[in-house]
Amino acid sequence: STQDIETLPEFCRATWSTRFLPTIYHRLGAAPKPWELADGEAGMVDVIQEVLDYVYPGTTYTVKHGDKIFTMRTYFGREAIRIIREHFGTEKYKNHPKRISSYARWAVRGDGPVIFETPTPIDCVVSKKSPDYIKPDGIFCSNFVIALFAPYAKWCKGSCHDYGELKGALAMSAAGLERAFLMYKSGVPTDVGQFSRDKVGTLVDDYLVNTAKLTSRRWEHLMETCGVSNEELNPPLDTSVMQQDRRNLYVPSSPAQGSN
Repeated sequence: STQDIETLPEFCRATWSTRFLPTIYHRLGAAPKPWELADGEAGMVDVIQEVLDYVYPGTTYTVKHGDKIFTMRTYFGREAIRIIREHFGTEKYKNHPKRISSYARWAVRGDGPVIFETPTPIDCVVSKKSPDYIKPDGIFCSNFVIALFAPYAKWCKGSCHDYGELKGALAMSAAGLERAFLMYKSGVPTDVGQFSRDKVGTLVDDYLVNTAKLTSRRWEHLMETCGVSNEELNPPLDTSVMQQDRRNLYVPSSPAQGSN
């Protein structure tokens, strides 16, 4: 918010939302082991400080516990529940626990609509080795994944550093959605615990194995579906970050003793 930005040092206010935030979201979303960043406040502080120093070289600003950026860690679990709650709140499912249970069980079946754009039909229950089995298609391109992952991908537009594909963020999205569907497996929402490493760490790790297998073509298709191009995620920098920020350099109120 404007009020939050006004509390920042003057040197970074103008580009905080357009350059620092996209870069830190890219850094966190591309992390191959996202839980290592989420396990401790100190680890997050170090990562945020690393990006701050990259985007604003020479700054003396020090990140502190409680900064707004820490809310990013709760996004996938919180927003996934909202998306699935909204889905089951439509006329087709409202007050129909059997329909909800049936869909939720299909969604988390492994070839269902939680992550696939074209899932295996709900009534196709033959073995995957059977010639009658209908394979799913469009992995990680389901409407649910796009609804959760796309906003995060858009937050990364304008990142100042190429951290690579958002493999960690995509895995967290899939895990958050599966967890949200599991809440409705009985037809009514139940408590499945916090979106934490202890609760869904293995789930995220399993999805990380699959996000790592995506080809560059599939990543390009996914990002385009989310409304983000490679150029927007990693725009070319004609000049250095320092050159672009030259007018906003940090200038102490008085010279340090002994300096020229």
